[in-house]
Amino acid sequence: MLDDAKTLVAYLKKSDERGDINFAEDWKLTTLLIGGNDLCNYCKKKHVCRSTVIYTDTICPQKSYSAKKYTRNIMQALDLLQKEVPRMLVQVVAMSNIPPLLKIQTGPTCAMLQAYLCPCGLDTRTAKQMRAVHQQYYQALKRLIEDSGRYDTKKDFTVVLQPFMADQTAPKDKNGKYDPSYFSVDCFHPDRKLHQIMASALWNNMACDHGAHYDNPNASCIFSILLQL
Repeated sequence: MLDDAKTLVAYLKKSDERGDINFAEDWKLTTLLIGGNDLCNYCKKKHVCRSTVIYTDTICPQKSYSAKKYTRNIMQALDLLQKEVPRMLVQVVAMSNIPPLLKIQTGPTCAMLQAYLCPCGLDTRTAKQMRAVHQQYYQALKRLIEDSGRYDTKKDFTVVLQPFMADQTAPKDKNGKYDPSYFSVDCFHPDRKLHQIMASALWNNMACDHGAHYDNPNASCIFSILLQL
């Protein structure tokens, strides 16, 4: 994440040199969306907890995929942007809950790709823990962005948490069956339909007052905003 932030800062400054933007005066909107790779791989090289029981059984995540490490990586990137970039609003989109999405199945190819992309979600032992781990990620991110005040120290920079994917469930068709048309061939990454829903949900949440963001991708503040016009 830190390297990505450095790349973005360098790109913005280069754009300023070319005259494409005014780095000092133009407002900038950055949206940070991190996929579920950490969550999908947290159970690799799993070990037994000794002094601290984190979950209901004895399996603990590898340290590199812990909520603390996950949040620290994001914090380093946000700290750099806050230090280097004036007039910027950063939106951090919360990670979706992976296990419900793995209910999408279309055949052996789909199952094979899911097993490769998200092994922890298909393991019967660790899949049950992924919801708890997902919540640890989300709560740690919420503390960093909303509760700490770390990014509320400048008049021209702030960070907003967008939670509309936090409780995402696998979409169903009119017959109540899980609908694979929202996903790409691997039955894991979103296809155009789901990308459209995610884009609309982000836009709708951008219209919400601070602290009133929805964790439901179908909810909207747009109607209430229009009533006030």
